[in-house]
Amino acid sequence: SRITLPPIKRVERFEAPHPNALWQIDIMGKTYFPLVGDLYLICAIDDHSRFIPYGQWFYRQYGINVYQVMYNAFIRYGLPKAILSDRGGQFKSTKRGGEANYQWYAFKLGIELLYAQKAQTKGKIEGLFRFVQRDFVLENVHLTSIKAANEAFWRWLENYNFSHEHEGINKQCPADLYTESLRRLTQEELEFILVHEEPRRVLKTAAISYYGHYYRVPDEY
Repeated sequence: SRITLPPIKRVERFEAPHPNALWQIDIMGKTYFPLVGDLYLICAIDDHSRFIPYGQWFYRQYGINVYQVMYNAFIRYGLPKAILSDRGGQFKSTKRGGEANYQWYAFKLGIELLYAQKAQTKGKIEGLFRFVQRDFVLENVHLTSIKAANEAFWRWLENYNFSHEHEGINKQCPADLYTESLRRLTQEELEFILVHEEPRRVLKTAAISYYGHYYRVPDEY
């Protein structure tokens, strides 16, 4: 007998019309390196060209690590018009009416923020993360430090951007379609906007703690 199935909503595919019209940014799930431990990859990708302006491995998913990736991407390639992300605490305040630092930074930089309702909306960066797992992680399980992991990843990134023939863009390389943004800020302007302020009490040992790290301060404090 025939079964009447509910209509399936077709997948709407989109692509930004030109480079830097839209970037996607996200944090890849916990990735285990046998000799290093669990690491997280924070990465941005240009929606039009699939070019990766910057990515880096970290031990934690802290918001300040997101800002570090943003800073390095902006300093080298300029500012995008808009950025798409999920609704994680690093990107959007969980409090009603609140504002995350990420949102404040984007406002100061004149970047429009878009938030995905579901994972499929971030399909390009989700696809990139699957490719990183297959093509980078499995080939680098021998790495012994996070520094070595990042140095190897940046070499991989250079090859991906300039030599990898991407199926999604008719087997062209991302660099073939990407051009740097004309909207730029100087290093000093970016550092002034992206500075991260956090009140801290000085310990009796003349040190402060910040995201699990300890820093010396002058003894008079």
